[in-house]
Amino acid sequence: PFPGQKLPLHMTYLPGARELLVSRTGPGEHSLDVLDLAGFPEMTVTRSSPVDFPPNGLVTHPSGATFGLLGQHGQFAMVTHDGLERLYSAFLGLRSHHVPMVLYAWHASGTSKLYASVLVYPLVEIDMDTRRLRWSPETFGGGQLSGQAGLTELYQTDMLLDRVNVLSIESLKVVRTLELDYTPRAVQVDATRDLLMVGD
Repeated sequence: PFPGQKLPLHMTYLPGARELLVSRTGPGEHSLDVLDLAGFPEMTVTRSSPVDFPPNGLVTHPSGATFGLLGQHGQFAMVTHDGLERLYSAFLGLRSHHVPMVLYAWHASGTSKLYASVLVYPLVEIDMDTRRLRWSPETFGGGQLSGQAGLTELYQTDMLLDRVNVLSIESLKVVRTLELDYTPRAVQVDATRDLLMVGD
């Protein structure tokens, strides 16, 4: 059992440490909690840290030493594995007076690159090593993201325009689109079977 009334939202796993990082949110309070899975099925909360914004996505840096944390209202932070201490924070907005709503994110496995989908906003690439933000030249309605190791393209559903956008990871430009007769949300790609799976 977790302490308090905060509900689990997102998780990321550290296989080497057999630990699970969970973001939780509740009325007026948010936290990160680390679960020790070494004695699974028994699970123990070993570390916990408050977060000053509602979390909306977690990724593990390939080094395992840090985590990337996305917030619902345009926040991005890097925190340490050991103490869950804040190392770095960034605002994912192009204009200071506009608060972007981060919807979903996809982490390119084994890299420091994280891609975030923002409602009615350009797509943003976050490099967790260089801390550089790179924006797509186009604005999108917002939806989920997917990619696959070895692919040079990123797949994004657009919930406002009812289509799937295929973007070049190198340029972040749309290279082709798939128009749909329903509102897409979830997306997964399996290049080995030449499949793109889209759900509403």
